[in-house]
Amino acid sequence: MNDANSAGAPFAPLPSAAPGSWLRELLAEDFGEPNTVVPRGFDAYARILHPIARDRPKAPDTWATVDGATCADIEREAGSWAELAAATSNRLGPYTQSADILPPRTTEHQEWFTPEGWRYGQSEEGNLDLDTLARVAMVLSRHTGTTQSGVAAVWEGWGTGSSTPYYPSKAQMRAHRMGSLLRGLRRGGSTGKKQPKPARLELPGRTHQMYEAGVATFTDTRWPSKAPWVEHDWAPQSPSVLWPADHAWVMVTEVDYDSTIVAGSQDLLTELLATDRVEAFAVGEDIEEYMWVIPQ
Repeated sequence: MNDANSAGAPFAPLPSAAPGSWLRELLAEDFGEPNTVVPRGFDAYARILHPIARDRPKAPDTWATVDGATCADIEREAGSWAELAAATSNRLGPYTQSADILPPRTTEHQEWFTPEGWRYGQSEEGNLDLDTLARVAMVLSRHTGTTQSGVAAVWEGWGTGSSTPYYPSKAQMRAHRMGSLLRGLRRGGSTGKKQPKPARLELPGRTHQMYEAGVATFTDTRWPSKAPWVEHDWAPQSPSVLWPADHAWVMVTEVDYDSTIVAGSQDLLTELLATDRVEAFAVGEDIEEYMWVIPQ
């Protein structure tokens, strides 16, 4: 592992899993036990909520006027959990799940809109969007002495080299393969030189591939164009686990979580909670016990 003054090339594959041994020691042995995902032993923990996508027709149109239209002008943005909770008269707290505040549907195809016309989707599980990640990375970079050196570990199931990458649908599988082809063409095609495979970090229930990545890299939303695990820039996958070389903090975006967990110092927590356009809550080391609950 490189130190702060000799950081490796961004996203260079790491040849050994040794830089992750310290993290493994802070996790439980078996998947499903407390702290199999979120490491124990840090002073403070923050839960960062993944934005919830929402859309609506641009004025003067409404959903009623664009019904059946093929070329409707739709505005899309990342909505906040607080706005949705207020619109559905639900309480939002540190351990609220996104499903808890989504409006109920009495039929499979029923849709619900706010008085302002917003239609809400769902928060993305296992992925922190570019804008939120950039804001969080700015904060994280002020709480480590090794901003240029660290590790990005990416779950193999996202298609980072596993023989059985995870595809939610056939359409996404085709998009993944087409993205791989186009990415190769943009980079000038094959050079005939085989690229080294990144080391595999075995954590409870998950296997990750490891890349050199300082947190400063993620303050720029253009980082996906350089990340070898990102197959198409329009759907970038954030790191599953990120930490700096000095181990000052850890950021975990578990595959099945609707939010990202940061473990670090109390000062880091205080700054994260005060960061504009980042929805975050202070939580305990036991946050994992709440995240696996399936809403009734």
